Amino acid sequence: MLEKKTYRGIQTVFSVTSKGLNNTGILLLITVIIAMVWANSPWQEMYRSLMKMDISFAVGSFEITEPLLLWINDGLMALFFLQVGLELKREILGGKLSTPQNAVLPIGAAIGGMVFPALLYFLFNTTGEASQGWGIPMATDIAFSLGILALFGKRLPIALRVFLVTLAVVDDLGGVLVIALFYTSGISIMDLFHGLLFFGLLIIGNYAGIRKTWFYAIIGIGGVWLAFFFSGIHPTIAGILTAFAIPGRVKIKEDTFLKRLSNLHTRFIKIKPVKGTLISNEQLEILEEIKNTSSEAETPLQKLEKSLNPIVSFVV
Repeated sequence: MLEKKTYRGIQTVFSVTSKGLNNTGILLLITVIIAMVWANSPWQEMYRSLMKMDISFAVGSFEITEPLLLWINDGLMALFFLQVGLELKREILGGKLSTPQNAVLPIGAAIGGMVFPALLYFLFNTTGEASQGWGIPMATDIAFSLGILALFGKRLPIALRVFLVTLAVVDDLGGVLVIALFYTSGISIMDLFHGLLFFGLLIIGNYAGIRKTWFYAIIGIGGVWLAFFFSGIHPTIAGILTAFAIPGRVKIKEDTFLKRLSNLHTRFIKIKPVKGTLISNEQLEILEEIKNTSSEAETPLQKLEKSLNPIVSFVV
C-alpha cells in the first residue's frame, strides 16, 4: 500500500513538471516576440538603455557594477548552465549517457557543429579583418532550442533532450576555450588559478560526504564564478564545473529507505491521536524522521536540479 502511494506521488511530480516545461516554451515564445517588437519599434532606444543600465552588487567594500546585459549573459546564463550541467551529470551517472557508446554521438555532433561552420566561414573569408571572425558561427543557441523543445512536452523522446543538453555543454566548453585562446588578450592566470582551487574545494567536499547544497552554492558562486568572472574567461563555465562537483550519490539505499519508511509509518499509525486537528509531539518527531530519511534517500544533485527548475524555466 505504501509503495503504491509513493508511486502515485512520483507520477504526480512528473505530471506537474511536464506541464511546467510546456509553459516554459510558451513563455519563451511570448518574451521573444515582445523583445523583437520592442527592439525594432520607435521605443528601441529605451530597450537599448535598459540593456546598458548599470546594476551594482556590493558586500562591504567589495562591489561589482556591470550593465544588465552582462548580468544576463554572465550571471543568469551561468545559472542556466548549472542546471544543464546537473542534468547532464544525472544522465551520465544513470541515464541515456551512462555508456560511452551513447555519449559519442552528441559529443561528436557538438564538435562537428563547431568545427565545420568555422571552416566554412574561413573558406569564404581567407583574408582581411573578416578572416578573424571564424569563431562567430561556432556558437549555437542551445538554450533557445531547449526552451522551444519544452513546447512539445512528452510528445518528444527524452533522448532528444539529452542529445541537446550534451550538445549545449560541449558547445559552451568549446566556445569558452576558443574565446580564451584566440579572442582574449588578457587572461588573469592568478584568478583562473583561484577558480580552479575553489573547484578543487568543491570536489573535496563531495568526496568528504558534504551533502548540503548551500556549501556548493556559496563556493560555486562566491568562489568559482567570481574567480572566472575576473579571470577574463566567460563565467558560464563555472556553472558547468560546479554542477559536476555536486554529489550524485544517495546516503541510504532504496531497500533501507523503504524499511525505515515502513517502520516509521507503522509507529505513526499506532500512536493514539490527540483531540482536535493537531497531532501529538511523538507524531511530529516521526514526521521529522521521515523528512530526514527522505533527504538521505535523495541525491543533492537531483534536489538542486529540482529546486533550480522553476527559476531557470521562468526567469532565466
